[in-house]
Amino acid sequence: MSAVVFCTHKAACAESATTLRFAAVSLADAESMAVGQSPDVEAARAGVDAAAASLAQARDTNGLSALVGYTELPQSSGVPNNTWSQRIGLYELQATLGDVDAQSPLVAQASAALRGAATDELVAERTERLKVIGLYFTAIQARADLQAKRDAIRRAEAFEDDERAQFSAAKVPYLDLLRAEVALSKARADDAAAAAVDANSADGLAREIGWHAADLRDTVSETVPEPDVIDPDRAVTRAFAQRPELRSAAQGVRAAQAGLAAARRAVIPPITVAGGYARGVDAGTVIGGPVVSASIQIPLSGISTARIAAQQAALRTALARERGVGRALALEVGAAAHTAIATILARDETDAALEEATSTLTFASMEYQARRTSGLSVSDARAIYEQAVIDDIAAQYAALQAHAILDVELSP
Repeated sequence: MSAVVFCTHKAACAESATTLRFAAVSLADAESMAVGQSPDVEAARAGVDAAAASLAQARDTNGLSALVGYTELPQSSGVPNNTWSQRIGLYELQATLGDVDAQSPLVAQASAALRGAATDELVAERTERLKVIGLYFTAIQARADLQAKRDAIRRAEAFEDDERAQFSAAKVPYLDLLRAEVALSKARADDAAAAAVDANSADGLAREIGWHAADLRDTVSETVPEPDVIDPDRAVTRAFAQRPELRSAAQGVRAAQAGLAAARRAVIPPITVAGGYARGVDAGTVIGGPVVSASIQIPLSGISTARIAAQQAALRTALARERGVGRALALEVGAAAHTAIATILARDETDAALEEATSTLTFASMEYQARRTSGLSVSDARAIYEQAVIDDIAAQYAALQAHAILDVELSP
């Protein structure tokens, strides 16, 4: 029998099912480890740090600055071959009005970018969780398949021993023994292939979570409740209410709008106003007093117009991306919900098929023991049963994986 325990009564199946998991790490543990190991998540977190630094820079760009200067110039003294020095010390504060005016939209743009980066980090973590869910269930299904193949070898060995004894007693033809030997060889070949799949799957999962494949050698049984089924339309509505991708796209639109506002304000030529105090010596006389200056910088190129055009294009891109994210999200979540429903139906069918195959094998074995049928009937029944076991394992873990994916798709 398979190492995975399957319900033989539909009433019991409606409540729970017993499956395998790795003894050293649960699915939740694997998700947590993978997120901590993921380069993509680390890159997203670095993006959050970079966005936070950009916001701090935008807040500090207020157009205000302090100026401290000293000037010494030669000056005629009115006496031939004799000059004086003009020495002036300058202390002032200055403000560029264009920078002050542009600070608010720049801060808004940087704030939106920071919120978007934080959301992108959540998206990276979700992507990693979905990846490790696939790896985990692929590995645990491969382990269940391997155990089922080894159970099949034991059945084939027992049947081959029985056929050999019957042949030695001249009770069955050699063809029956040959058939049993071929079936045993096939079972061993299937086991070798399943062992390779198991090793590769365990290695893939172990590398993703930063472990060694040897750490995943042992498995334990656990009882899992029957997953809830959710209507695809309800699933999409729920995802739209809480998925971070939509918030990230909306933040991108707001950032682009703020950038456009900043570009439009930058059309106004920057005006710099300065005020302070000067003290020094001029023509041998100590001087000192307030200093006031103003200047305007008029660009002679069309860079402001080009900057506005670039920000307008960025805004259109952000709006299109927001629509695209919504469409992709609806397709992704809807597909996950449809798949989850389909896997439950498929699992119920394979459960029923396994029950029927079990009954058929039991009946064929009884008939064979009573010598009312040949070994061919038992071989056929056993082949049908073993395929039903593999199909049921696949359906069981496909259902668990599909609902684990749907849970992640519907999480904030």
